[in-house]
Amino acid sequence: MSKTEFVRKYGFLYVIGLLSFIGFNYYVFVFLTVKGRMGITFKSVLLLIIFHISFILFVVTYLVTACSDPGPVPPELGEPSAALPGRKFCDRCKVYKPERSHHCSLCNRCVLNMDHHCPWVRNCIGFRNKKFFILMLFYVDLTLFIGFCGSIYEVYRILADLFNKSTLTFSDFVIFVSFCSTIGVLVLIGDFLYFHIKLIRVNLTTLENLNLKRGINSPDYDLGESNNWSQVCGRFSWIWFCPFFTEDYKPTTDGLSWPRRAPISSHNPMETRPIVVPNHA
Repeated sequence: MSKTEFVRKYGFLYVIGLLSFIGFNYYVFVFLTVKGRMGITFKSVLLLIIFHISFILFVVTYLVTACSDPGPVPPELGEPSAALPGRKFCDRCKVYKPERSHHCSLCNRCVLNMDHHCPWVRNCIGFRNKKFFILMLFYVDLTLFIGFCGSIYEVYRILADLFNKSTLTFSDFVIFVSFCSTIGVLVLIGDFLYFHIKLIRVNLTTLENLNLKRGINSPDYDLGESNNWSQVCGRFSWIWFCPFFTEDYKPTTDGLSWPRRAPISSHNPMETRPIVVPNHA
């Protein structure tokens, strides 16, 4: 069984595993670590408030990422008039795919500016939900970091008691296991978030990055870091950190056409490359 077939048939197991991990570590941190060992104090209440703000933002961004449309290819692109240079015809969707669009075999549809299919949310990551995906990674890592910082002293006390030959209770053991798993996932998601931030900074998708590693060149969409971010999150404002767009703060492209840098001429590799805007939409 291929990975694609496994994800298509048993993709729900990823979600079950994720929810189990979240539920387990949430219970351990809130009820065993904070309430059980710290007690109800000003510091513990403040810690829980900060933790839950981050946790709620993670849950919301997860749901928005999982439930939002990653970016549909307009049906009118199935017309013969849509057969413009740079567009390939999708035999399954019967449309001419805009540049940077791909067909997802798991979702059985074409997606604008497709980045990848994420089994953890059972949805594609594309033009319309890439910002929400990045926010989801950010807030889950922030939540794990808060939990890590809030637990580290209690774990130290548990280990100190253990070295002093004190009895290790079952709840102490569970706290230690949760703490270790938190560190592992914190590092993994942090590295994954850093990878996607690097891609956004140079205006690449995961699929385009894989093609480059395979030696398949693609147009240069890098317009500078600020412009690259605005194509994903819109103009910079506090709305960047919210799981929604507004009319004034939305991606600066429509997902159908993408400005790009002109190739560097071989006789003058130091020349400034002008921005080329495709004449089709």
